[in-house]
Amino acid sequence: MNEIYFTKENIDENFKSMALSIIQQLEDSYTEAELEKIKNKNLKKIVEDLDKHKPKSHAREMKKNLLKYVNHFIEVPIKEYDEIELTTLEATYILPILNNRFIKYGYTLKWLWLWTLLFALSFDALLFVFIGKYYFYIPIITILLIPFIFMQIRTEIKAKKNNRLW
Repeated sequence: MNEIYFTKENIDENFKSMALSIIQQLEDSYTEAELEKIKNKNLKKIVEDLDKHKPKSHAREMKKNLLKYVNHFIEVPIKEYDEIELTTLEATYILPILNNRFIKYGYTLKWLWLWTLLFALSFDALLFVFIGKYYFYIPIITILLIPFIFMQIRTEIKAKKNNRLW
């Protein structure tokens, strides 16, 4: 689909039908294994949530990004992309959608709790190295982030059940 069809009115009124028709073309063209690489089920869920999102003017750019992302796979076959290129496309088009508005709908990123834990432990290790010589040091940052980590693990489990985990 050409970008000349991405007008304000066309995006606002026909987004869901355009996106689902493109996704249907992908389902007809590719195998299940190839569709899993682009997280086809999650894309359908994002289309539904983007269509419900109010005000429509805030979601317009996100809708364009989603259509551009899906159009990449109409133009170039999925098997020609390696994992790094697919991740780059996701980071360019999909992750801004999730970061901007959709955390409140239950979307979350995979392994976010692990990255938070690694950050906290490394920061506490640095503090221990520099301050531990002079004072008794308790890993306060890790202790403070433990409730967030448990909450994030629960959110990730819930998001996986609802096809909202990226």
